[in-house]
Amino acid sequence: MTLTKVFLLLVSTFYCVFCDQSKFRSYNEWCQTRKMTTEISYPGCETEYIKNNYCYGQCNSYYLPSALPENRINGGRPTFLCHVCAPSKMRLKKVFLNCPKLNKRKRRRVEIVEECRCVSSKCTFTPIWL
Repeated sequence: MTLTKVFLLLVSTFYCVFCDQSKFRSYNEWCQTRKMTTEISYPGCETEYIKNNYCYGQCNSYYLPSALPENRINGGRPTFLCHVCAPSKMRLKKVFLNCPKLNKRKRRRVEIVEECRCVSSKCTFTPIWL
């Protein structure tokens, strides 16, 4: 049993007495690595174009409201999980731009996305009633 499944099982035990646990599984999550071209420029330099990738997809998240005060765990706070489609593998690439107006070459560093997947992310949530 994976850590996520164990965590969800524990959460559902404390919070979701009447909810369907199967709804918390990662159904229909998808995250793709797609091709793009990145423009690299600097004032006084010739523009370069390099092949790169970006992440695109739909990853699941959930929010479980806190229990009654006498039954609260997690400091009485609600529990939530946020997944995002994000790079799981990246590298830095050095690109040297020809700068005739500056009579030199300018080095730029570019993040190259190699692979993407659904990953956990810090959730920032403020209830609308606060």
